Amino acid sequence: TIKSEADALRDHRRRRDSEERPPPALNRRTRMSTFRGSKWSTQSGATGFRPASSRGATAAASRKSLFALPSSKPGHKQSKFNRVSTAVYLVFGTLFSIQLLVFMKGHSMADKHATIRMASHELQRQRKHHEHDDEHHSHQRIRTKPDFRKRGSTSSLTGNQQDDGIRRTSTVHIDPSTSLFKTSGQVEEAKVLRKTGQVVNRAITSVNKNDLGALLGGGQQQQQQANVTYEQALVGREHIVAILNDAGVTDMDTETILSLPEYSSVTKLYGDGPVVIGLERCQEFREKIPLDDASIGTAGMFNTGTNPFAMYIEENCIMPHNTHDVHGGTRWQVPWGKHALASTRLGNTAGHDKKTNKTNVMPIVLVRDPYSWMQSMCKHPYAAKWPHSKDHCPNLIPNEHDRNHENPSVHVNVKFNSGVEEYESLAHLWTAWNRQYYDADYPRLMVRFEDLQFHAREMIDIVCQCAGAVARKDDAKFTYIVDAAKWGPGHTKQSQTNLISAMIKYGSDTRRFSTMTKEDIKFASQALDPELMHLFQYEQPEVR
Repeated sequence: TIKSEADALRDHRRRRDSEERPPPALNRRTRMSTFRGSKWSTQSGATGFRPASSRGATAAASRKSLFALPSSKPGHKQSKFNRVSTAVYLVFGTLFSIQLLVFMKGHSMADKHATIRMASHELQRQRKHHEHDDEHHSHQRIRTKPDFRKRGSTSSLTGNQQDDGIRRTSTVHIDPSTSLFKTSGQVEEAKVLRKTGQVVNRAITSVNKNDLGALLGGGQQQQQQANVTYEQALVGREHIVAILNDAGVTDMDTETILSLPEYSSVTKLYGDGPVVIGLERCQEFREKIPLDDASIGTAGMFNTGTNPFAMYIEENCIMPHNTHDVHGGTRWQVPWGKHALASTRLGNTAGHDKKTNKTNVMPIVLVRDPYSWMQSMCKHPYAAKWPHSKDHCPNLIPNEHDRNHENPSVHVNVKFNSGVEEYESLAHLWTAWNRQYYDADYPRLMVRFEDLQFHAREMIDIVCQCAGAVARKDDAKFTYIVDAAKWGPGHTKQSQTNLISAMIKYGSDTRRFSTMTKEDIKFASQALDPELMHLFQYEQPEVR
């Protein structure tokens, strides 16, 4: 009896251990098969049989809660209730994770916008405090309300046209107490273009006659310069030298100073300050365009200085509320292309600006004296095509140097992204292209290329304040672009220029009409829009 009881107890323990022991791990040679319609299931590689009800009881006992994950033991069969609970657990867990991520992202963006708003409010508070301390200050900042002092306003229009609200030209000056910039200088290190490795902006502190090369003129002029002292060379050029000193160019020899134009020559050509068209719509742009997407972009015909102007804007200004543009709302070009016609603003898209809202971009349009512009087009025509030669260009009226001309004027074809456009001459191209932006029904500014050389700081200040921008640097330092600023297709080494050489070229009219005949000049005076010429203070030559 004792032996039989001991055997029964041993058999009971063996059965209990076999039920609690986990099944062997499956491998490539082990297969599991279950017959759902029977009460028994078989397992290859295991010894004996085990009731399905016993397995279900074990699984039910191991389940501790409704949302507990099922056992992951090999060969373990999940119940229908367990599978449903697993699905519910995963669904609720996924939804909770998504809500958590959305909450964290929204909280981060809210903090970012709050920080920008606080910084902007603090900046405005400091400026208002600064203006309050100035006992002579009597104007609001232009960011709140445009308040430029206009000098020398002139117009050749009739009295009735002026009373009808026709836009007239005006040399614009800004009150120094409201300026965005407190100090000046130039970049301290060379700036390199990432993709090509080409240096696009280099610091220049000294210039001599060897640096200028052919711009100094012939040997007879240099022989006359040898008898001129440094103080004598400065006479009449003090303002030009002051601009270069402000830009960081402090070491210039006598020959270099003598090659610079006298300031009286500059004022005769362009006036005594920058010309900006479109200031009457600055407030409209600041108030109606969303602050987080408002930006400014450069536009202009070929050879109008769009590259250096874009560098000036990017180096000195930033739209404080813009969160959509990596450059802080100062775009290299307008999203429809800086050389494109204004009429293609909504239909054409340039580069990677497919997602850009074009109506939130204020174009800053560069305009250049048409006579010097035509001279540059002869050297670098870009997408413009017309028959011409070195002996006669600009060639508006064909002569013996031109061949195969059936028209009374030399027609020009320009390939834009929107297609090829034909114009009667280079002068007609200048008028048609600039007139589209002048007649635009949206906020835009039109500025002169020549003011980049002689009034850069004041012009950039006016443009940035009009759009609602602030100084990019914490110390409100204005950075001059002194060295070359051209690259990309069509820009060769011969097309490189800098601030000093540009002052020499465009500070006088000695090269303004090179190789042009009397017939060309007379034709140009008729083809060039007289209103635009007057607005930008470009003098028309007298032809006899």
